[in-house]
Amino acid sequence: MHPTYTIETLSQYTEHDARAMGQLLTSLSDTFDGSPISEQTLRNIIESPFHDQLVARDETGTIIGMLTVSITIGAGVHRGAWLEDFVVDRSTQGTGVGGKLWDALIEWCRAHDARKLDFTSKPTKVAAQQFYLKRGAVVRDTNYFRLTIE
Repeated sequence: MHPTYTIETLSQYTEHDARAMGQLLTSLSDTFDGSPISEQTLRNIIESPFHDQLVARDETGTIIGMLTVSITIGAGVHRGAWLEDFVVDRSTQGTGVGGKLWDALIEWCRAHDARKLDFTSKPTKVAAQQFYLKRGAVVRDTNYFRLTIE
């Protein structure tokens, strides 16, 4: 049986949401310990004209899936979007929640005039790779760099 859920853009901070989101992030990486998302982080996303937090809520109002999307602007790339933290609760994976979040993401990109969507996914996340490929994403031949600023 498929869960009943709604997709929305997070518009206010609640501690309940911050806890649920912190728990969801543990599915993405073992670097997340399940701590609630900080109030300042969520408020920064909610209040920014360049970022949004899309969430899927079950019938009780609990967040069961989420993603963070940001507008990217550059002289050479024009206007695009960047996806972070796309995760669905393990107990609801395979029930359509991820697909509905993805559809909402694509609509968000269109509404914000983003011509492309970029994101990364660990090669070990086979199900995620299949999910993205099935929806028309392609693996790019590029190196992804990170510099930690201290």
